[in-house]
Amino acid sequence: MKIQNGKVYSDEFQDIYFSQEDGAAESDYVFLHGNELYSRFQSLERNETFSIGELGFGTGLNFVLTRRLFLSRADANSFLHYFSFELNLPSPGMARRSVSLFSQLREDAKLLRRKLRGVLQKGQGCHTLLFDGGRVRLSLILGDARETIHQMEARCQAWYLDGFAPSRNPQLWQEDLFQLLAKRSEPGATISSFTAAGGVRAALSNAGFSVQRVAGFGRKKHMIRGTLTLASSNAPANKAPDSVTAPREPAPGFHGNPRLSSSRPRLDRGAAIHVVGGGLAGLSTAYALTRRGIPVTLYEAGSIASGASGNRAGMAASALTAEPTAGSLLGLRAQSMFISWAMDQKADWRKLGFVRKREQPERYVRSIESHGLMGARAGKRETLLGWSAAVDPEALCRYYLAESERTGLLTLMEGTKALPADIKNRGDAIFILCNSNDMAEIPECGFIHHRPVRGQVIQLRNPGLVFPLTNQIYLVPCPSNEREAVLGATFDMHLSDPERLPERDLYLLSELEKKLPEVWQGLDEQEKQNLRSDKSIGRVGFRCQSRDYIPVCGPVPDAERFVADNDRFFELPSKEKRHLDMAGINYGVARVPGLFVNSCHGSRGITTSFLAAEILASQLAGEGSPLERELRDALDPVRFLWREVRKPPKDRSF
Repeated sequence: MKIQNGKVYSDEFQDIYFSQEDGAAESDYVFLHGNELYSRFQSLERNETFSIGELGFGTGLNFVLTRRLFLSRADANSFLHYFSFELNLPSPGMARRSVSLFSQLREDAKLLRRKLRGVLQKGQGCHTLLFDGGRVRLSLILGDARETIHQMEARCQAWYLDGFAPSRNPQLWQEDLFQLLAKRSEPGATISSFTAAGGVRAALSNAGFSVQRVAGFGRKKHMIRGTLTLASSNAPANKAPDSVTAPREPAPGFHGNPRLSSSRPRLDRGAAIHVVGGGLAGLSTAYALTRRGIPVTLYEAGSIASGASGNRAGMAASALTAEPTAGSLLGLRAQSMFISWAMDQKADWRKLGFVRKREQPERYVRSIESHGLMGARAGKRETLLGWSAAVDPEALCRYYLAESERTGLLTLMEGTKALPADIKNRGDAIFILCNSNDMAEIPECGFIHHRPVRGQVIQLRNPGLVFPLTNQIYLVPCPSNEREAVLGATFDMHLSDPERLPERDLYLLSELEKKLPEVWQGLDEQEKQNLRSDKSIGRVGFRCQSRDYIPVCGPVPDAERFVADNDRFFELPSKEKRHLDMAGINYGVARVPGLFVNSCHGSRGITTSFLAAEILASQLAGEGSPLERELRDALDPVRFLWREVRKPPKDRSF
């Protein structure tokens, strides 16, 4: 992409991104008026979500204009979810420069630049960025749309067909792609495009759209508008291709299939939703639901943030591996979403910036290259990972709580434990288990393999750190009190003592002296003595860690029925197993009615619990998923059951 004489141009496709006459006016005419968004936004009801899909994000101009119109016309309690496919995403700076060509959009261009910094990977994945406190969501789906559209779980009410001209980029105007687009559309969904090419009109018509050729913008003679007929949108939008089983039954209180995401409300607003657990997972879930107008009762057996979520400082950052894994990619998606939301919140529980990594510089060079990371810099002494933050988890929990209570939709049952009998006899109510290691008390979740991991931390005087610093251990400045920092954390898988152990404090201090010597040398002798004595301040928490180190999120499968249905799976030859449509099979697995889980976030719960909460809330509210299907499937608790039936019955754990 380059800008010359006010023209934004693609060298690869030898085409312009928008009209030289007035690109903003053209976009408004073709896409906003072309899809009748002025009236449709104005008619949105409270808590309703409007979903738009776009082929070709380009400079982001269409998104900027759509967001502006939505905020000016729609009900203050409605939502916009904007899905955009893009092969070559411009740099944040280039997007700002391009949109800033229109003087009335310069502030919007600056905001777009800030948010696009959250796209941490080049050319791959679904990156959901939150604007306006989460009221507007931008899901950028990067890569070839012909392939990545299979990862989209949503139905849209309007589509912008805004690829380069069909003569320049014919791949984006094929009937096969339009067929997939139709399956991801609501009945009556509209489409519009600047082109009126006969081949495009025929392809859309064959895909089920009624297409009209109408007057174009400016000197352009024609453009097209269209509407999807009801019959052409009957196929499930999010069903895996060639799925071999029927969809699972919906949970009580949920109208329609929970995997068949739609922008239209699906949840019976009278259904009772109970969230179990008052830490990061539970409170972020309550926040995500109440923000959508869904009442929640939250149970916390102790006090708010009394467990592992009660530390004074932690990092909003992902754990990178040498090569991309489901865990590392989920961490990056969660980091993007959380920081894009956190930057809009006026609170002292976060400080945005970098994480300084001192571990194995060569490993991070490999990680940056293999993940295609942007916003990361590997130096000789340390690696800077951008779009991160220091966070006060306890203060963040209380922020979630206050914002949820402000809606008037949260009933807090602090000091009250949700008993297994209450959950078993839930009737038509929905329970979301966010109670960390106590999840083991629920018989229906007995197959989810997890373990408590003890972590001990020490508070000390901040030696002048601005951003978190790590080298096997971490030292994080406390955002709510810049004079303090937190040193941690031990990873005690075989210890269960809930009290601080002096020997583990000494271990942390010895690691500080060895791994971050300049920090240790900067402490005065009196402070060193205090830290080694019982005068030091610290705490112990127990993380909930799954056996595969990936969080668990989604509806709980019926374990007994699953094992009965797949009891002989272990006998299948490996070749046959490799050719099974696992996504389609998982789609049809029977689920325990009304039981969901958001747990096992380990040491990355600040970000991954937020992502999981958004996934569950979007599912219950009937919205499109903010995450690509492949990674959403990686979170599914059914994965533990597949590991069981791969073994003979005598070797299974239940």
